[in-house]
Parts: sequence; structure tokens; C-alpha cells
Amino acid sequence: MEHLAEEITLSDWAAAAGMGAVYFGRLFKRETGRRPMEWLNERRLQLAVQQLMHSLRTVAEIAQDCGFVCPFYFSRVFRRRFGCPPSAVRRQPHQRLQSAL
Repeated sequence: MEHLAEEITLSDWAAAAGMGAVYFGRLFKRETGRRPMEWLNERRLQLAVQQLMHSLRTVAEIAQDCGFVCPFYFSRVFRRRFGCPPSAVRRQPHQRLQSAL
């Protein structure tokens, strides 16, 4: 969790666990029900929601802090996951996202 802002590849993650990428991916999905990068993006999005609700940093800054290199990609992933753009969280934070978290 402390490395969410860093670029993390499946190969790097697997190597840190002392496994090959394919085996790591299979084992991770079996244990969590999600592929590793899906799990990672979900954690990053949860962190982004918290920062959007409790800070005045820009969406681009928050995207970068949460490991998204491109703010446009972050916005697209965010909208796909929560059904609204990141900026909407500041306007109506609890109304739209409370049930999604």
C-alpha cells in the first residue's frame, strides 16, 4: 500500500514475491478473486476518493499521487468504476460514492 504512487509492473511485483509473473498472477487471482493489476487499480482508486474528499489538491495531482501517470486515463478509469468524474466527488462526495467504497 505504501508504494501505490510508484510504477508497478506485474513482473516487478512477482519478482518481489520471488515468483514468476504467470504463476504469481494465477496465485493472486485464486487468493483474492482479482487479477493483480485490477486489485492494484482498485486500491489506487480508493485512495484517490479519500484524497478527493479530504484535500484541495487538483485532480491531476491526486492522480499522480495515486500512481496514475496520465490524468486523462485516471479520469476514464474513475468514471468507469464510479459512474462519475473525479471532480463530482468534491461536489457531492457522499451521495454518489459511499455505497461504492
